[in-house]
Order: sequence, then C-alpha cells, then structure tokens
Amino acid sequence: HDSRGVFRCPAASHPQGWPIHLEYEYYGYNYDGLIGPKPAPPLGLGKVPLPDGAIRPVKEGEVTNPAEMVAIGDAFTGWAGEIVDGEARCGRDARPPLSGAPAGPAHVRVARRHGGRGNVTFCDGHVTGLSLTFMFVDTNDTALRLWNRDDAPHADRLLP
Repeated sequence: HDSRGVFRCPAASHPQGWPIHLEYEYYGYNYDGLIGPKPAPPLGLGKVPLPDGAIRPVKEGEVTNPAEMVAIGDAFTGWAGEIVDGEARCGRDARPPLSGAPAGPAHVRVARRHGGRGNVTFCDGHVTGLSLTFMFVDTNDTALRLWNRDDAPHADRLLP
C-alpha cells in the first residue's frame, strides 16, 4: 500500500524493529467482535457462520445499533489493559493479562499516538476518539457492546 495514503495514520510511526516482511497496519476492521476464551460465533462485521460450515458476509440490517458499533479504528486489539497494534483488525479479546509484565512497546506507542485515545468509525459513519480504557478495560455493558453487531454486551465472554 502507499505509505502516504489514507490507510496510514499521520500520528503513528512505523515501529523500530518491525519485521520488514510484515505489513504494519495503521487502521483495522472490527472483524470478530468481542472474542472470548472459548470458541463461539463471531459477533463482528467479518462473517456469519452457516449450519453447513460455509460463511457469508454480515448484512447491513444485521447490525442492530449502527451508531454504537465500531466498524473501523486504529489497528489496536486490546484486553485486560494490554494492547497490540499494527494488526489488520480493531477489536477486543478476552485474554488474560500478560503475567503482570509491565506495558510493552505496543502499549507505549498506542498511548502516545492520540493521547490515550483510539480513533474509531462507527457503522453509521460517524467518527470519534474513544479512551483506550473504555475500549479495552471497562467491563460495563456500553463498552462491551461497542464490538458486537447484536448490540448485546456478551459479558459471558470475559474471563472470570
């Protein structure tokens, strides 16, 4: 892709030491929705599994609350206060914290990029900046519903 194009965030720098053969993504797609520790149907915008094992795209009408669901955002994936950047997706996982280790370089890069916020585009087209804490740490229903096309929090997907 063109490093000066619309897919490159002007506030982000390509990380030192990022493997040359891997693309570093600046923006990502909410493909999976809230991912839990156990296999479960995806709740994001990427796919709908069918009974025969096939998949189909998510239809526009299947997004219950487009004004409150993240579609595209800074390429951050987060869980339990941990954040990974540079992936081609934007989402929230339910992984355990990384054994009490201090925040790594990705967390520092992300926190610096937009003053502790992430830029997101919602399914209805509006854009805003949300706090990283709200997106990746808070467990209230509003924070969890951000990721799911059925507008349900699915708190059962979080680790106990």
